[in-house]
Amino acid sequence: MIPKQTLIAGVLAGIGASLCCVGPLLLLSQGLGGAWVANLTAFEPVRPLFMGLTLLFIGLSFHKLYLTKLACEPGTPCANDEAIRWQRFIFWGVTLPLLVLLAFAALSDTALAASRTVTLTVQNMTCAVCPITVKKALSQVLGVTRVSVDYAHKTATVQFDDTAATVDQLTEATQAAGYPSTLKENQ
Repeated sequence: MIPKQTLIAGVLAGIGASLCCVGPLLLLSQGLGGAWVANLTAFEPVRPLFMGLTLLFIGLSFHKLYLTKLACEPGTPCANDEAIRWQRFIFWGVTLPLLVLLAFAALSDTALAASRTVTLTVQNMTCAVCPITVKKALSQVLGVTRVSVDYAHKTATVQFDDTAATVDQLTEATQAAGYPSTLKENQ
């Protein structure tokens, strides 16, 4: 593959990698929307493949532009320093936005996660060590990002990604640790 082809392949793979998360954002920012936009999330399972292909093609382009010595006839474009500079300029002009798209795609799961905070009423906390056990049990639930346990009020405030965890999982975790809990009223 010549550098131009690998760079084009990298761009296409980068677009594929960010289609499920950046695509809807760009479309909505342009006023285009509707229920069909949700169909773009169907690309999410193949996103890691597209991300890998993007990095592969960027690497191949970098290798061709910087690491491979070309045997060129004098007067051909590959022997022209100005042409090589333009190719490298275009490479970086395309690669940097692609890397931003890849970073956005890679971080979108955590950055755009639906964060929720709930307060649980926790029973059986009878000593100052109990909140440590409750906090540890809640922190081990997948999706939990922050836990604060108040011994005086017998509550635990939990911030979590509600696409990865549920309130039932939180109460089950405290129950398993010996501290039954319920969702505090008015939430």
